[in-house]
Amino acid sequence: MERVQRAPWRFSPVGLVNTDNADAPETLTRLVSEGAQSVRLSPPTWSPGYDPLAIWRNSAELVIPVSCLGSSEGCTSPLLIQGQGIP
Repeated sequence: MERVQRAPWRFSPVGLVNTDNADAPETLTRLVSEGAQSVRLSPPTWSPGYDPLAIWRNSAELVIPVSCLGSSEGCTSPLLIQGQGIP
């Protein structure tokens, strides 16, 4: 983050979270509060627990871009396209 603070016109910090951890949404919220401006996810990425879209919902609530790294099939998953209530 030091480099971003020194040259914000050159760098845009991207948050990376371990989506296998149940606290991934909280970790992403913390990273954004520390200056992350987006998140990198690799579809199909699902959150553990009762809400498989928790990390995606959290990204939408934080109003940050999601950089998707993966195949076109993963990025066009029906679950992601339909949103299942993602704001």
